[in-house]
Amino acid sequence: MIFLRLIALGLLFCLIPSCASTNTLRGHKGSYLESVKLNFDAGEEALKNAEYEKAIGYFQFVRSKYPFSKYASLSDLKIADAKYAQEKWLDAASAYEIFVRLHPRHEEVAYATYRIGISYFYAVPTDFFLLPSSTSRDQSFTKEALAALDRFLLSFPNSEHVKDALEKQKLLFSYLAQHNMHIADYYERRDKYEAAVGRFLSINENYPTTEISAEALWRAANVLENKIKDSKRAWEIYGQIIEQKPQSNFSEKAKERHKILEPQLPEEQEETND
Repeated sequence: MIFLRLIALGLLFCLIPSCASTNTLRGHKGSYLESVKLNFDAGEEALKNAEYEKAIGYFQFVRSKYPFSKYASLSDLKIADAKYAQEKWLDAASAYEIFVRLHPRHEEVAYATYRIGISYFYAVPTDFFLLPSSTSRDQSFTKEALAALDRFLLSFPNSEHVKDALEKQKLLFSYLAQHNMHIADYYERRDKYEAAVGRFLSINENYPTTEISAEALWRAANVLENKIKDSKRAWEIYGQIIEQKPQSNFSEKAKERHKILEPQLPEEQEETND
């Protein structure tokens, strides 16, 4: 799907819409540099005034008419910015990806790489008027956003956008953790207890810094203790909460259950602990 969007946008970048040919300053009698800059500046002015399609027309004209000018690469970036400003998140992500692919050594590659992740971040559906909850549905864009932000953080650790990228990454981890919690709930409601435990535990394994990771461990231990009747594994997970999540709301309750279950362990387990 992403590959097809890249091809489509790549073809779009190569076209010069009629509005560009009529509205640009082709007839300007100045030098080549003045002409290309006047067109580029007109695009920037249109972008500033939220005339996004008009701006895109100017930028497409510049990149097509003057492909070897420095303004051609900047026009690729500005087209992506226009898509971003229009909140066409997937189109924006694809446009930034095209810019990075065509101009890998450009000074604005860090910014464009950051914007790829942010565009996918905003493409993630919200809960507003949505049923079922967005965290219970497909998380493709969440994973795309995380992958893009990971690439950005790895490649540009000193960028001014690192702080925001880390904050967005934290939110996305929380989103995926909640998604797995929905799946675990589904399994538990249908008495598929081992599958539920596996999902609960995967939350802590994959997203240990999220707020619900402690709850996921607690619920895994509860299912093991009360549904599967596996006191040994439940006791171990209660211990994991005590050790790994001492500041969580589940720590004290885990200590109580850990103490209660300990005498119920098989003798060989008690001997091992001794």
